[in-house]
Amino acid sequence: VYVAPLPEAGGRVAGQAQFDPLNWFTSLFQYKGSAIHIFPILLVNVFAVVIFLVVFYVIPWDVSRGITKHTQNDVFYLSFPLFFLLAMRVQLCYNRWWEARSLWGLTISRSRNLARLAILYLPRQDRPRFCALIVAWAVAKKRHLREERTMLLELADVLGPCDRRDAATADHSPLWFLDAMSRYVAETELAGGMDTQTAQLFHNQFTDLEEAMCGCERIKTTPVPFAVTSHLRTIIAIWIVLLPLALYASTGWWALFITFLVSYVVIGIEHVATECEMPFEHNGNSLALGRLCDTVRANVFEILERSRNETKVLALTAPRPVWHGLCKDELA
Repeated sequence: VYVAPLPEAGGRVAGQAQFDPLNWFTSLFQYKGSAIHIFPILLVNVFAVVIFLVVFYVIPWDVSRGITKHTQNDVFYLSFPLFFLLAMRVQLCYNRWWEARSLWGLTISRSRNLARLAILYLPRQDRPRFCALIVAWAVAKKRHLREERTMLLELADVLGPCDRRDAATADHSPLWFLDAMSRYVAETELAGGMDTQTAQLFHNQFTDLEEAMCGCERIKTTPVPFAVTSHLRTIIAIWIVLLPLALYASTGWWALFITFLVSYVVIGIEHVATECEMPFEHNGNSLALGRLCDTVRANVFEILERSRNETKVLALTAPRPVWHGLCKDELA
């Protein structure tokens, strides 16, 4: 069984940034996945410098002193709603990120369950294709969430040509693979190859996979309300532009440098929240969907490989009933 890393679109590995949490310096100097968002930091600071120069070099000095005095109070009072909204946005976005990861954890768990059930209850000749459909389901889910149509190359060593051709024509490829597995179980049950209770075990796993898919689609198609993001960024921009005016009385020209550092912190936190809001995209803080699919692939094929040397489909371990009043010959 070939188990290799699944490449992302364009032959590159994308997704969550890799780092060693115990290596402090690696986290310090790694750009991918960090809070550095250069363009808005520079843009807001340019406006802050322009306003700063206009106030102190264009407007009369007595007016400038009044502006700086009142700006100190403005910055102080704006700080409360700013950091409240910032904390709320970070919490909202991280909750979305964690829910997406939990749904993918459910996908991995149910994929393992389906592989185990396939090994126990399906005919030996049908196990490889059924396990391949499980792996294809996870890959198709990843590609569907990223709106990519390059799934077939990734599954060339897993699916047969007929399955690849039929899946390519489906608008919702994860649903196609789920339907293929469901139809197989239903037809096997109707043909007498599986009892109703066993078939229900399979269908319960299919239902959980479908719910996990719906949950991921809900996260993808329902972003944080625009008003929350827009209002927060407006307050951040106003607060940073006014900050050097408020700091000038106590720090002088150092106010511009301090403003740059503060803007890096505030805008960086907001940028991290934005990336967590979109857990299925190709950014440094999105979920590592490729590695999650690798996990499904490795686990499913490991279960399949262990079954190849088995001589029985299912070993019955329940003790035989004892019939009282019968001799040994009658029990034989």
